[in-house]
Amino acid sequence: MDLMEKVASLGDNAILNIHAENHRIVNRATSRLRKAEPDPDSLKTWEKSHPGFAEAEAIQRAAYLSKESGAKIYFVHLSSKESIRIAADLKRQYRNICFETTSPYLTMNIEEDTSFLYKMTPPLRTTEDQKALWNGLAEDVVDTIGTDHTPMSMDEKKPSVNLWDIPPGYPAVGTHLVSLFNRAQTDHFSLLKLIEKMTAAPAKIFGIYPQKGTLLPGSDADLVIIDPMLEKVVTPEITASRADYCLHEGKRLKGWPVGIIKSGSLVTRDRFDQVKDAIKGRYLKRG
Repeated sequence: MDLMEKVASLGDNAILNIHAENHRIVNRATSRLRKAEPDPDSLKTWEKSHPGFAEAEAIQRAAYLSKESGAKIYFVHLSSKESIRIAADLKRQYRNICFETTSPYLTMNIEEDTSFLYKMTPPLRTTEDQKALWNGLAEDVVDTIGTDHTPMSMDEKKPSVNLWDIPPGYPAVGTHLVSLFNRAQTDHFSLLKLIEKMTAAPAKIFGIYPQKGTLLPGSDADLVIIDPMLEKVVTPEITASRADYCLHEGKRLKGWPVGIIKSGSLVTRDRFDQVKDAIKGRYLKRG
């Protein structure tokens, strides 16, 4: 409450980002599972150690406290169907809350993506959870699709050791756009809505719209150009991370970026050395 009251005192544009999991529930589940399964052979055990209701409970509790404190809250990386149910109810009650999910939870699941390299927090969940997240996007329960990127090398990730001892985290930026494009196409999800959830919605929430998130006069003219028919097998090399593994590794995905326009200048892999000195970033003060 001290933190929330401090954030609220900073004004309407201050936002508290919350990773919502009830750590006591997680610790309880983890302790029981480590005794029952000291050497797990499946990511399903990791998923059980972070049950979806622990995420949903934490969301409900933080939302109530946001009402009491006046703090605006942005819940990061929702992963479970339980959270979507709670979020839908809470949005009807409270105005100071926003919800995000990220590409791994929308495009991967523990039934198909079984490598211990995919241990993350919250964990990958089931196809049923995936469906709930996509429905949440379609119904505007989920406001944004964010990115989360914690790249590690194989040596750092240690996938050959006991599952309980593997550090959570994953390199996601290199597969973020193409994995979402593929899944949206498969599920006939509106590409316009997908783009809005990835660009305009977060820009508005965090006070940098219309500099970002749209193509209006005076905006920054930053664009990603994709070839919707370009098909590649996912490898660590083409995802361009410090990690020597990647999400979706070995899958054949269609719709890869082929260039960007940065502040109105065209940049491709072939032209990068020619234009890199002209590419300038600048700090955007939030509104």
